[in-house]
Amino acid sequence: MNHGNSAAPLRQRSIIVATACAVVLAACGGGGDGGTPPAAVDLVLTGTAATGAAIAGAAVAAKCATGTGSATTAADGSFTVTITGGVLPCVLRVTAGAVVLHSLATGSGASARANLTPVTELTMARSPAICRRPTTAHSPPRARRPRPMRRLRLPPQR
Repeated sequence: MNHGNSAAPLRQRSIIVATACAVVLAACGGGGDGGTPPAAVDLVLTGTAATGAAIAGAAVAAKCATGTGSATTAADGSFTVTITGGVLPCVLRVTAGAVVLHSLATGSGASARANLTPVTELTMARSPAICRRPTTAHSPPRARRPRPMRRLRLPPQR
């Protein structure tokens, strides 16, 4: 038997297989039909606002990675915020007079549940994942004031 050229057919098969894979992958490219872009998906946030008793008729605001929305709580404290094109995560805030509570909705997909309670407020305040205080999460970041320069004290010359 002649084993001197056995590498040549193996090399040819490898080239053929690699070429076939490249053709298949190129055919699977997401070129699409060039028509209209897909419609934006609604993000639906649901939950309940309560401090022991339901918080009724309060304003709920949601600020997400993409998009914002608002709603009003029902008599039982429940709410639904729908954000067209919204993307999680979202910071939620309910305001009822002097009561202001925050919560965080995380996950992926088109829906999430986040309750607004004193416990979620404490969790938001203590969470290392929240870079800013929850009370400022709905506010745009403020520019930092430059610190004044300290006087440089030099040792006396001799």
